[in-house]
Parts: sequence; C-alpha cells; structure tokens
Amino acid sequence: MRTTVIFSMVLLTFLFAGFKFARPQDSPERFLISIDNGIATGMEEFKIEKSDIGYRLTGTTRFTQSGGLAIWTQEQVLAADWSPVSYRLELESLGRKEIIETAKEGDQFQMRADLGTFIGRDKSVPVRPRTIILDDIVASHFQVLLNAIASDKESKSEWHCLVPRARLAIEGKLLGTKNASGTLNGKSIQIRKYTLQVANEVKEFWAEADTYRLMRVLVLVPEVEMVRVGFALTAAAVDSDNAPTF
Repeated sequence: MRTTVIFSMVLLTFLFAGFKFARPQDSPERFLISIDNGIATGMEEFKIEKSDIGYRLTGTTRFTQSGGLAIWTQEQVLAADWSPVSYRLELESLGRKEIIETAKEGDQFQMRADLGTFIGRDKSVPVRPRTIILDDIVASHFQVLLNAIASDKESKSEWHCLVPRARLAIEGKLLGTKNASGTLNGKSIQIRKYTLQVANEVKEFWAEADTYRLMRVLVLVPEVEMVRVGFALTAAAVDSDNAPTF
C-alpha cells in the first residue's frame, strides 16, 4: 500500500511540474508585431525544446516596411534555470547580413557583432544570477523571462538584461503584477500582467496565469506591440491598464 502511495505522488509531481512555466512545444508559437503604429509590421514564430543541458530556443521573425523585407533568425541555448548559455541572431535586409552573438565564457558573457562591412566592438559583462537576453522586438525573449520567473525559487524582482544588438547590459526590475482576463481563440482565459522597468523604460507583458504562457508585450518607447495570434484582452482589462500596477 505504501509503495502505491509513493508511486502515485511521484506520478502527480511529474504530471503537474510542467504547468509551472510554459512547456516546450511541438508546433511554433506565433506573434504579430507592430512597430511605431504600423510603420513596420511582422510575425515571429518560435519554438522552445528541451536539450541535454536545459532548453533550446529557435525562431524567425519577418518584418515588412517601406524599405522591403527584413528577416531575423535566432538560436538561443539555455541552461536548466533558463539563464543564457549562447545566443546567435542573424539579420538580413536589403542584401545585407549582420550577425550578433553572445556566449557564456567562464565568469563572463561575451557579446560580439559582425555587421557585414565591419566588426562591431565586443563587450564583456560578468555572469550574474537572473540574467536574461532581452530585445524589445523579440517576443520569445519575454517568454524565456516568464519561464525564468516561474522557476526562480527566491522570487527576486531584480533581473540583469543583456541587449546583444546594442552590446549593453542593463539592470531591470519587476515592478509588480496585476490580474486580468482575455480570450484566446474565442475562449476566456485568466491572465496576469507584468511590468518590468529597464533603465528608464517600462515594458509590460501579459501571460496566462496558470501556465506563464506569453500572450502580449507592449513596449512604450519605441512603441512596440507583440500579440499572440488569436489573443485579445477583454475591454475591462484594456481600460484598467491606465491604472497603477499595484
């Protein structure tokens, strides 16, 4: 009898552990992107899969603007705690290709850029707890942040943000959360709004409350909105966004 109880507890732990953060998926996640009120629009598709050391994120974003088509292709290797191990971003536009890379080397993160016509300046920053890669117009980076928040046992509000495109390391702080509601493919879901301040900029993002699955991102400067295909905030949630976070 005791053996049966122990087995049942182990099985339940296994089944429910995956609901603590957005789970690796078989089909890609898709987000619509609007920049500066539609001056540039696009779609990001990404997948997160388990790997030998943690997780692997791959994704492609296609932007359309007056100058034509731009394609971003990324690959990020993540440790089991969702901290970055390596990152590579390839940007192609108007026949020009740029490569942005970040890698954990010992106790440092090395950020490098090959801008096609010249090699950008490298930057090294110390490895610190709760470090993430965060680009304002890459939705999947916010999903990784959510997964890291879900797995952070200390529940700290401070996060260290690497911005490889600019070769910057900036301190970020979660200001708070707020419950809201929305619909996904016509079905009601409970969501949670997060507010992250990075330097003097505020980034807001919404996720399904139980799964930490990203639904929407809003960056105020520059104005960037990224929304999961099929998701919409309820009217009440949109109205309440003007209220304080706490």
